[in-house]
Amino acid sequence: MIGRLGGWTRDFAVAGTFLTRLPFRPSGFIHAGDLGCAAHAFPLIGLLIGTLSGGALWLAAQTGLPPLASEISQKSGAYS
Repeated sequence: MIGRLGGWTRDFAVAGTFLTRLPFRPSGFIHAGDLGCAAHAFPLIGLLIGTLSGGALWLAAQTGLPPLASEISQKSGAYS
């Protein structure tokens, strides 16, 4: 069980490294075959990024920013 959890953790980090600019830190060197093994974690990365982006947009909207300013603040924060 612990070995499988460690595999998921590494796959999650490899997928996060490939799909985002966030500082995921997979252990060891990443080989091309690792990406195929990590493909099952892609939806989880999408869920994480969507939740973070939606939360940032919601928070910006709650502060009273107009929708366009909320979107711009979200985009600028994601790529800085």
